[in-house]
Amino acid sequence: MGNIDTTDLFLTIKTASELHDMKAQTVQAKLNDGVITQKGAEEQFAHLEATYGWNDTLAEVRNTVETELTDAQENIAKQRAKLTAPTGSTADQQLAETRVARVWPRVQSELESANGAARLDIALKAVQSADDSIKPILVQELVPYLLAKGIHQDGVDQLFLRPLFPRFAKALDDLRDDTKAAVQVRHNLNIAESRTKAGMKYNRGLAQHWVEPVNA
Repeated sequence: MGNIDTTDLFLTIKTASELHDMKAQTVQAKLNDGVITQKGAEEQFAHLEATYGWNDTLAEVRNTVETELTDAQENIAKQRAKLTAPTGSTADQQLAETRVARVWPRVQSELESANGAARLDIALKAVQSADDSIKPILVQELVPYLLAKGIHQDGVDQLFLRPLFPRFAKALDDLRDDTKAAVQVRHNLNIAESRTKAGMKYNRGLAQHWVEPVNA
């Protein structure tokens, strides 16, 4: 589950939009009844907009969504970097590198004799069966190897790294969920802003086709 709360943000968006519409209709009614002039209506509505800040509210929602999405994307990179981060002392690291140097020729030979899904399976099993001390170095060797063999980054992430590292898998899931949520929230924001940014001249006959969260 990602970090973008579609239910809370939907309520914020809808409330801001409805508040705008209500205040616009109130001022428009006064204008229609001759209670205030056109200039007076514009000034009164501008004052209401500054007081209630519906456009500011919607801008904050958009910023929240984009920030969360950027954070989720950056977290993928952070988690990926951790997979190959050195562990132990310098001596431990040198020993691990020596062990990988002995193992790598056999693994590479098996990889070269395979292709596609079989190649990914060999890489996966090689890391799963390896001692924890050499896993970061093996991954460091295997990822660029698989990419060089034409396997897309998403394939490497989903079919090779995901099964091996739960935290990386969670980061992938969070990005997937936040991406879906961002599409939904942006859609609702666009609907609301088409009204609020038009001020009193918004299209009252335009239907609002909200995408409501499942649990809203």
